Amino acid sequence: MVWDESEYEVHPPAPPVIDCSTEEQHGLPAGPPDCWRCRHFAISWQPARPYLCRLIGFKSKMLPCLEVVRADGRPCHGYSPKPLAARR
Repeated sequence: MVWDESEYEVHPPAPPVIDCSTEEQHGLPAGPPDCWRCRHFAISWQPARPYLCRLIGFKSKMLPCLEVVRADGRPCHGYSPKPLAARR
């Protein structure tokens, strides 16, 4: 049997690796997103699932950013920093 490459599917190249230093320049956090500083993060009333992500729409026992990494294998891309609080 002769090896024929045309019979096999060719996979697209892997996506580029994101440099965290450029994320800081665009207002995104360096490293994994911090749910505590995200505008979509909230605390739910359920003791079994105290953390809530309003953007994705789920409650969790762990921080939502950790759940996203566990489920998807990639960091959360929905992070949006909370607005600065007005000083009194």
